Amino acid sequence: KEYSLPFGLFKFLRYNFSMKTLKYNISLDKLEITYQGKQEVRDALAAIKESMVINEITVVRVEMPKHYQYEFLLFGKDYTDERGEFERPIGVLYFGSVNQNRPHIYINYHNAVLYDEFMLATRFYVEEALGLEYLRVSKIDIALDLNRNIVSRFYRLYRDEAYSLVILNKKYKGIDESVKEVLHISTGTRKRPFKNRSFFIENKDKSLGLRCYNKSEELTESEKDYIPNVSGKLPMYRLEVSLRNHKNIAKTLDLLGVNNAEELYSQLQTEDFLLSLFLTTLNRIIRVGKGRKRFNLLECLLS
Repeated sequence: KEYSLPFGLFKFLRYNFSMKTLKYNISLDKLEITYQGKQEVRDALAAIKESMVINEITVVRVEMPKHYQYEFLLFGKDYTDERGEFERPIGVLYFGSVNQNRPHIYINYHNAVLYDEFMLATRFYVEEALGLEYLRVSKIDIALDLNRNIVSRFYRLYRDEAYSLVILNKKYKGIDESVKEVLHISTGTRKRPFKNRSFFIENKDKSLGLRCYNKSEELTESEKDYIPNVSGKLPMYRLEVSLRNHKNIAKTLDLLGVNNAEELYSQLQTEDFLLSLFLTTLNRIIRVGKGRKRFNLLECLLS
């Protein structure tokens, strides 16, 4: 299926992604799904004192949860030659919020699951095994990893008087205007305090956001060895968009020409769909202008 994106933009990106010198990976980095559950399902979960296996899904109760009355860790069986059969984290299930806007059952999927095609596909089984009914995706982050220093490219564009920027629907023509929507962060040494630059953009309620940073540094300092490094031994840079409530997701899908919440659920592992959703979200956050022409930010960063 073709989504509502300018054909020239998609063709341009596909051409760039086909170049041998450009390495990339697009993936989910956060996923919360909202489910409906009948009262008997809620009662059965609430009755779990410590842990219970429900249709091969191990459900472990979390003592003294912070934000919900009920919270559970979910595990599924997996097998490797090194470890044999073991319990692998799937995510966290929670319900019973005092917030009237959060009346449903939610599963926040484990970060490692989002980078494993087989494990992410188990969302369909988890729903069935626990007696849940899919309602919608309520939070989603999409990350694009590249072997290009898109941070430096962004700052060259950011300081270029030839370009205008529209950030969260506010237009900036001059480079001397104060831009409050963009947060700049730098880390480094005492000698080079601005060695690693990054920038963040968020709307007021933090439901729509963009991050751009050097991902390699985080990978070396964390245990996220499941995230593929497209740059090999060289630095890898990440451009990541966030949609943190279902209304923002629905608005973005509508711009994409998708009016069925089920389509997002079923297309979460389809690269073209993720890229289309990523680009549409990016356009909602920041757009670039030069004269009468308008560009997607990614198009400028790869030119």
